[in-house]
Amino acid sequence: MSYRNILVQVDTKTGAKGRVEAAAAPAKRCGASLTGLFLKSASIPSHVIVQGEGALPAEAVQRATDERAQASADRAKAARALFDKAVSSAGVETADWLEFDGDRDDDIISCTRQYDLNIFPAIAAVEHSRNTITAEQIGMGSGG
Repeated sequence: MSYRNILVQVDTKTGAKGRVEAAAAPAKRCGASLTGLFLKSASIPSHVIVQGEGALPAEAVQRATDERAQASADRAKAARALFDKAVSSAGVETADWLEFDGDRDDDIISCTRQYDLNIFPAIAAVEHSRNTITAEQIGMGSGG
């Protein structure tokens, strides 16, 4: 089977390196483009935006939001470095990187429909979110 484009979910958790290396091999063999996908959350947690009595001051909300964004950016940078290293080691010619809002499963599934092969862990967690999506959901939702 030949692939034109491959999507691999990349994070900083155990298993990410193996997942990227597993995706790079068929990308190299088929001359396919390889896209790394980092799932992050764009939403603000409800405990930060409490209204009325007991609400945090605006400065505290801004600080919490900024810290969360910085932590997510740091993890995305580490994931990107892992991806770039694996792509370079494998000799993949065409590679792209996506940082994607993973708060809604439908959006993730819509993204995966654009690729011939999707490589995800059994359960993919979204950075700074309670949302997770399973490989089953992706497979069934993307049509294959």
